[in-house]
Amino acid sequence: MVYVSDLAELLSELGARRRVPLRAHGKDEPLKLGQQERAPVVRVGIFNATYLVSATIGSFVLGNKEFLFYISVMIILIGAVWWVHFRVSLTSGALWALSVWGLAHMVGGLLPLPDGWPYDGEHHVL
Repeated sequence: MVYVSDLAELLSELGARRRVPLRAHGKDEPLKLGQQERAPVVRVGIFNATYLVSATIGSFVLGNKEFLFYISVMIILIGAVWWVHFRVSLTSGALWALSVWGLAHMVGGLLPLPDGWPYDGEHHVL
């Protein structure tokens, strides 16, 4: 059985350890975010910003103001992914997969359902 005091002690030990430089995908040299490593991150960032701005505009046009809260949650989640990426260096494929998933999520919340499809709630969207 794990006790709260044990968890607190473990967390304090982890915090006291020196931070080891991150390594680039198993290589021996420390991770450096040079121009080549930043290019995919910049493209993914532009892609994310584009669909978030589009979703914000779409939310206003459709009158779905509650969706703005959802967009703010996405911004927080994207920030968490960026933080993880700069700590452990996610692959560009993982960044793109998460970004496309976010886009699909935003489209699903704004795309109207065809007539005759059942829905639950105020807005009939996917």
